[in-house]
Amino acid sequence: MNYLNDPHYDVDEAQLDHFDQSVAKRQRYQLWKERLNQVELQIEKGETAPDPDADLSPKKKRLKRKIKEEALLRLEEAARTEDDFVAVQYHWDRWDSNRERKERYHEVLRGDVPLDVGIAKNPHIFPEWLGTPVAQQMRSGNYLDWLANCPYEMHDLLADAALSALIYSLKEDHKENFYYSAIQLLQSQEIAKLMGQSTRNIRKKRNVILRKLRAGWYEHLRTKPAGSLSLDEKDFLCKYKKTAPMGSGAVRRCVMKQLFERVSSCWVHYDKYVIRTDAKGTKYVTAAEGARPQIIDPLEDAQTMVLDSLNAGRLFFGKKAPEREQEAGILRFVHRYGLLGFITALPTTPKFMQYEKVYLPKNHFIREEALETKQFLDYFYPFKKPLLRKRGVEYTWEVEGDTDAIALELTFSSEPTAKRMSFQKEYAEPLDWIITALKDMTFPFITSKYFYEHGDAFDADEKKLMAQGVAAFGGIAPTYRIALLDKPTIVWDFHSLLIGLQMMFSFMIAEDKTPLRMCDHCDTIFVAKRSNQRFCCDACRRKGE
Repeated sequence: MNYLNDPHYDVDEAQLDHFDQSVAKRQRYQLWKERLNQVELQIEKGETAPDPDADLSPKKKRLKRKIKEEALLRLEEAARTEDDFVAVQYHWDRWDSNRERKERYHEVLRGDVPLDVGIAKNPHIFPEWLGTPVAQQMRSGNYLDWLANCPYEMHDLLADAALSALIYSLKEDHKENFYYSAIQLLQSQEIAKLMGQSTRNIRKKRNVILRKLRAGWYEHLRTKPAGSLSLDEKDFLCKYKKTAPMGSGAVRRCVMKQLFERVSSCWVHYDKYVIRTDAKGTKYVTAAEGARPQIIDPLEDAQTMVLDSLNAGRLFFGKKAPEREQEAGILRFVHRYGLLGFITALPTTPKFMQYEKVYLPKNHFIREEALETKQFLDYFYPFKKPLLRKRGVEYTWEVEGDTDAIALELTFSSEPTAKRMSFQKEYAEPLDWIITALKDMTFPFITSKYFYEHGDAFDADEKKLMAQGVAAFGGIAPTYRIALLDKPTIVWDFHSLLIGLQMMFSFMIAEDKTPLRMCDHCDTIFVAKRSNQRFCCDACRRKGE
């Protein structure tokens, strides 16, 4: 009889509250006691909790710390609202609590309560094992979960015939891997010890299993009537369509060719650049005296340009290279492709000269949302100011210098004024800005690489921090227009080298057949020709194996 719901049964409310509190206390105490006994047993056996970083080399551990630091830094720089700062404070508080946890890692804080309190010694009627969930199920006649609790019979645990058939069709070693990870909830290190394999192989097989199951489940759902699908099944179909491979590499190359068939990407770089310091001590990269301009199409070989930018940004991750080597790496990139064109990449429009002010979206470099035009131009002309007169939306700009400057002005007369100004010798960009922009591209690649390859080395909060760090600053979209050529054609206008870099990198990092990889020996970033390629060249392969 349920006395609590019986209106004829009178009971004191205070007694009910005391009863509820007593039950809750006993439940909390039971959980605490089980956890304490587990810790004591581990200490007696000389065992410790599995270290998520145990499988990582010292270099990768250092790189993991750098990824977390960079993610938190990006999160701080992107913070604008109260909720943003609350998220930053949460991660800082968590890091501090982790430090305190490490200090007391080997302490057993049970106070004065003895371990055997409340435990019936030598029970004769109801032993403790009778209270386990498995024992309760067996007493009630539910034997199926107990009989199917193994890798080779776990498909009987599923009521859906299609899902059961997918699990049954897996290979035996795949069944064991899936059973230990999905049902027993073991970590990759523990599964590797049980199966006598490496942790990396366990993770790789797990990804293969998930791909097979998702593909099979997707094909099954496609055959079902739309009206019979549940909300979860509809959500899976929608998400899988977005993330599923497009097909063969030839099909994707054809789509890319059609998408970027017409690109306006002419750029100017000089044959020599130098690093100069202004009166405030800020370092700038600018064209050297006597340097000659050259017109190039940087997107003609976009893959090589993206790789060069990633390897330049890689110098600032993990164990940092010496400052001289870092500056040399930046100059090598600039000598080949030119400056990044921050003057047109940062504002909301490259035609900002036609407005009273320069309006800026959220970025790494300038926190203000709007600046006066001359105040904005001061960032890029620290040594010699341009001959610019501006009042409201009206302005005039006079080109001075040698015949090269005049020739560039005439060649690009149809381009926005700010883009033409960035091609002049007086134009300069802060060295720190260039480093940050290249790091900003390298960070998502390295983070995604370790996020998927070493997922077990990160807990839920660390994964959340990494995801927030990657999403803190998005790429700036290029402008486009529809041109009536032999057919309606999309023409992309990359008014900045930085925008072209960001967009091409976004397509490359999402490629699955020929993905971006980092060499296991020299850490050089390259495009893999095979799915299992680990080294950038034969020399590194011989040294690394």
